[in-house]
Amino acid sequence: MKKYIIFLLKAIWAIIGFVAIYALCALLIPYIEIPAEKTTEPKTKELFLLTNGVHTDLVVPIKSTEIDWSTEIPFENTLSKKTDFKYIAIGYGDKGSI
Repeated sequence: MKKYIIFLLKAIWAIIGFVAIYALCALLIPYIEIPAEKTTEPKTKELFLLTNGVHTDLVVPIKSTEIDWSTEIPFENTLSKKTDFKYIAIGYGDKGSI
Protein backbone atom coordinates (compact mmCIF):
# COMPACT_ATOMS: atom_id res chain seq x y z
CA MET A 1 0.00 0.00 0.00
CA LYS A 2 2.85 2.34 0.82
CA LYS A 3 4.31 1.81 -2.68
CA TYR A 4 1.07 2.94 -4.32
CA ILE A 5 0.86 6.08 -2.21
CA ILE A 6 4.47 6.98 -3.04
CA PHE A 7 3.82 6.32 -6.74
CA LEU A 8 0.66 8.47 -6.62
CA LEU A 9 2.50 11.31 -4.88
CA LYS A 10 5.32 11.16 -7.44
CA ALA A 11 2.79 11.26 -10.28
CA ILE A 12 1.02 14.26 -8.74
CA TRP A 13 4.33 16.08 -8.26
CA ALA A 14 5.33 15.28 -11.85
CA ILE A 15 2.09 16.83 -13.12
CA ILE A 16 2.52 19.88 -10.88
CA GLY A 17 6.14 20.23 -12.06
CA PHE A 18 5.12 20.00 -15.71
CA VAL A 19 2.43 22.66 -15.26
CA ALA A 20 4.88 24.91 -13.37
CA ILE A 21 7.54 24.61 -16.09
CA TYR A 22 4.90 25.25 -18.78
CA ALA A 23 3.62 28.35 -16.97
CA LEU A 24 7.16 29.62 -16.40
CA CYS A 25 7.98 29.23 -20.10
CA ALA A 26 4.71 30.92 -21.08
CA LEU A 27 5.57 33.89 -18.87
CA LEU A 28 9.25 34.25 -19.77
CA ILE A 29 9.52 33.38 -23.49
CA PRO A 30 7.68 36.54 -24.67
CA TYR A 31 10.43 38.65 -23.07
CA ILE A 32 13.17 37.16 -25.26
CA GLU A 33 13.97 39.88 -27.77
CA ILE A 34 15.01 39.23 -31.34
CA PRO A 35 16.43 42.28 -33.14
CA ALA A 36 14.48 43.41 -36.19
CA GLU A 37 16.21 43.51 -39.55
CA LYS A 38 17.09 46.98 -40.81
CA THR A 39 15.02 47.97 -43.83
CA THR A 40 14.21 51.15 -45.68
CA GLU A 41 10.79 49.93 -46.80
CA PRO A 42 7.74 50.71 -44.67
CA LYS A 43 6.37 47.78 -42.69
CA THR A 44 2.86 47.88 -44.09
CA LYS A 45 0.72 45.29 -45.81
CA GLU A 46 -2.50 45.84 -47.73
CA LEU A 47 -5.27 43.81 -46.10
CA PHE A 48 -9.01 44.36 -45.78
CA LEU A 49 -11.73 42.68 -43.73
CA LEU A 50 -15.09 41.93 -45.32
CA THR A 51 -18.03 40.77 -43.25
CA ASN A 52 -21.71 40.11 -43.74
CA GLY A 53 -22.41 40.16 -40.02
CA VAL A 54 -21.88 36.41 -39.62
CA HIS A 55 -18.77 35.45 -41.58
CA THR A 56 -15.55 37.38 -42.03
CA ASP A 57 -13.23 37.25 -45.04
CA LEU A 58 -9.67 38.47 -45.43
CA VAL A 59 -9.33 40.42 -48.68
CA VAL A 60 -5.82 40.70 -50.14
CA PRO A 61 -4.42 41.82 -53.49
CA ILE A 62 -3.98 38.94 -55.92
CA LYS A 63 -0.46 40.10 -56.80
CA SER A 64 1.83 41.74 -54.27
CA THR A 65 5.55 41.86 -53.62
CA GLU A 66 5.30 38.95 -51.18
CA ILE A 67 3.05 36.49 -53.00
CA ASP A 68 1.17 35.94 -56.23
CA TRP A 69 -2.12 34.32 -55.19
CA SER A 70 -3.04 33.50 -58.81
CA THR A 71 -0.39 30.74 -58.72
CA GLU A 72 -1.74 29.34 -55.44
CA ILE A 73 -5.45 29.60 -56.25
CA PRO A 74 -6.01 29.14 -60.00
CA PHE A 75 -8.77 31.20 -61.60
CA GLU A 76 -10.11 27.99 -63.15
CA ASN A 77 -11.26 27.01 -59.64
CA THR A 78 -13.58 30.02 -59.36
CA LEU A 79 -17.20 30.10 -60.52
CA SER A 80 -16.75 32.89 -63.07
CA LYS A 81 -13.27 31.81 -64.26
CA LYS A 82 -12.46 35.50 -64.94
CA THR A 83 -8.81 36.53 -64.73
CA ASP A 84 -9.17 40.30 -64.31
CA PHE A 85 -9.70 40.41 -60.54
CA LYS A 86 -7.46 42.64 -58.41
CA TYR A 87 -8.32 41.21 -54.99
CA ILE A 88 -9.14 37.82 -53.53
CA ALA A 89 -11.30 37.17 -50.47
CA ILE A 90 -10.32 34.23 -48.30
CA GLY A 91 -13.01 33.34 -45.83
CA TYR A 92 -14.03 30.83 -43.25
CA GLY A 93 -17.58 30.05 -42.31
CA ASP A 94 -20.29 27.50 -41.85
CA LYS A 95 -21.82 26.13 -45.06
CA GLY A 96 -24.80 24.90 -43.13
CA SER A 97 -25.69 21.36 -42.17
CA ILE A 98 -29.34 21.16 -43.12
